[in-house]
This record gives sequence, C-alpha cells and structure tokens, in this order.
Amino acid sequence: MNYDLIGDIHGHAEPLLMLLQRLGYEHDGNSFYHPNRKVIFLGDFIDGGPAQLEVLSTARAMVEHDRALAIMGNHEFNAIGWALKDQQGEFLRPHTVKNQGQHQAFLDAVGDGSAAHHDWVQWFLTLPVWLDLPELQVVHACWDIKAQHQLRPYLTANNRLNPDQLTACFSKETTAFSAIEQLMKGPEVELPAGVSFTDKYQTVRTEARLKWWSASRNYAELLAVPPSVIEHINKLDLTIDTHTLMEGFSSTEKPTFVGHYWLTGEPEPLSTTVACLDYSVARNGTLVAYRFSGESTLCTSKFIKHQ
Repeated sequence: MNYDLIGDIHGHAEPLLMLLQRLGYEHDGNSFYHPNRKVIFLGDFIDGGPAQLEVLSTARAMVEHDRALAIMGNHEFNAIGWALKDQQGEFLRPHTVKNQGQHQAFLDAVGDGSAAHHDWVQWFLTLPVWLDLPELQVVHACWDIKAQHQLRPYLTANNRLNPDQLTACFSKETTAFSAIEQLMKGPEVELPAGVSFTDKYQTVRTEARLKWWSASRNYAELLAVPPSVIEHINKLDLTIDTHTLMEGFSSTEKPTFVGHYWLTGEPEPLSTTVACLDYSVARNGTLVAYRFSGESTLCTSKFIKHQ
C-alpha cells in the first residue's frame, strides 16, 4: 500500500485542501480519494485554526470511506478529557483558564456541551493511539515499545482507548497517564543542575525534550535545546549514561512517522527511518505530507508542502 502521511493540521482547512489537491486527491461527493494511495493523518486535527469542523469533516469522511487512516494526537486526547467526567462527576481534564484557552477554537466551533460536541468526542475515541502496519509505524510523538506495553491494559482492539479506563488515563499518578504522555508528547529529561533555558513562550525550562530518534551518544546532542545551552553543557564535562537514557528507543528499523514537534525550515527526515511531519502550519508554517511508497530509508524528496 502507498500512503501519504499528513502532519498536524490544527483547524487549518485551506492548507489541507491545497495539500490533498497537490497530492492528486479528488472529491467524489463522499470524500477525497486517490485511486492508488491512502492518507494517514497523524493527529492534532483541532485547536488553533479558523476551520475546525471543515478539517474534521474532511478527515472523518476519508476515514469512514476507507480512503484514510488516522491516529489520536494529544489535542484530541485533551478534548476527550475536557468533555467527559469521572465517576465523581469531575471533568477528566480540569477546566482551567489555560486549558480552555488552548481548546477555545474547537469549543467555539462545535458548541461546548452540544450534541455535535459529544459526537466529535466519540469519534476521537475511535482513533488509535498508534498504528503498526507491515510497511511503517505511526504515533503522534514518540515510538516507545515500553510505553505501548504499559498502555495496553487501558486499550481496546486496534490500540484505541478503552472508554471504561479513561479515569486512569487522565490521572497523573498512573502508569497509563505516563505512557500516554510519552507516546503523544515525547520524552523529556531533567537538565543538569544550574542549566536552564527560556522557551518561545518566555517560560524558563529546566527540562528538555529528548531526541529519541537520534543515533548520537553525545548527551548535549540528544537534547532539543538552543545551541547556547548545548555549548554550556559541553563545557561542564558531565558523565551521563546515554545508553540507559536512550534505552527502548531502538525499534525504528521500520519507517516511523510522527507529528507534534512544531518544526520549521525545509522538511527533511530526522533520521534514516524517522520523519516528523509537523511544520507549524498553525504558526505561519506549512502543512507537510510524506509520500511513502514502501522505501526502507526515508528521503527528503518525498516531503510535499501544501504550497
């Protein structure tokens, strides 16, 4: 099977339609289709953009007519928690000002608590957390066999969240919550004492994302931090067991596709077998697809931008 994998859309329908057309998909009155290919959406359909429902309707129609596959992103997971309650009647995801702000575009589009809202949340629950296909692997942020194993007791068939186990999935002290964080947001590590950086939101960070896809065993090179922080860490002459740090992230012999990371610049593989397809369309970036045709080594020429 030939696949066109599409990264995080975040409610931006115009780039999605442009990208589908560039990829040769046409609409037959039911959904977009291609005679020889199928789309795989990498999650994060919602929040941020001006056309939440158009994006959702386009993707859902393709999935329901067997023209696409889709996985859950952390924004769909958060939407489930915002809408549903535990046995004590408390929302699974707290209705804080911060959480509402992140989710407001979707709530405005669908109507918080409406029948349509409930319907979309139920559709989100049909999305698997990851796909392991014969030719390739797909997860929103991190391919982690250990986290997948930990999450399996909380899943139904086809790696979907079990509606009866959602309270555990949203409880921060549980293994299920930690596993979902790993798979949908990616691993983070504590920076050495005294080392920090300020992110683009002007928040001081003492943790950093781990480049789990990297073949490097240089500690500083494994961290997604500004170059100045890498230089500072290298000067500290630290002794870090990077083999243990990277344990469990070696099962990417098969092509592996993720979104989530808000990359910029020209699309290219993260490694010979890992590609991120989130190029920040919701922050004036571009919507990106990878045109997969069975190759075992990923290549830059297979990335397609919406314009």
